Amino acid sequence: MRLDSEAERTGARAVDPTTEAAGAKAVNPITEGVIWKRLLLYFAPLLAASFLQLLYNTADTIIVGRFVGKIALTAAGGSAGQIYAMVTEFMIGLSGGAGVIL
Repeated sequence: MRLDSEAERTGARAVDPTTEAAGAKAVNPITEGVIWKRLLLYFAPLLAASFLQLLYNTADTIIVGRFVGKIALTAAGGSAGQIYAMVTEFMIGLSGGAGVIL
C-alpha cells in the first residue's frame, strides 16, 4: 500500500515497456521486410554457438582419447551425441517452420 500512496503523491504512473512513445507505431522488425534474412540473423548466433560447442567437445574427445585412454574416452563420451543433437534440433526447427507454412 505504501508504494501506491507514494506513486500517487509523486505523480508516477505505470508504463508498459512493450509500447513505444506516445503516437509512435510499435514495430516488430522480424515481421518487416524479407523474413528469411531476419530469421537467418536470428539463427546464425545459435548455429555458431552449437558449432563452437561441438568443436569444444571434439577437442575434448581427442585429448581424452589420446592422453588418458580408450576406457576414459568411453566414460567421457564422444562427440557423436552432439552431432546427433545438432541434426535433430535442426530438423525440429525445420518441421516447426513447415508447420507454420502449412
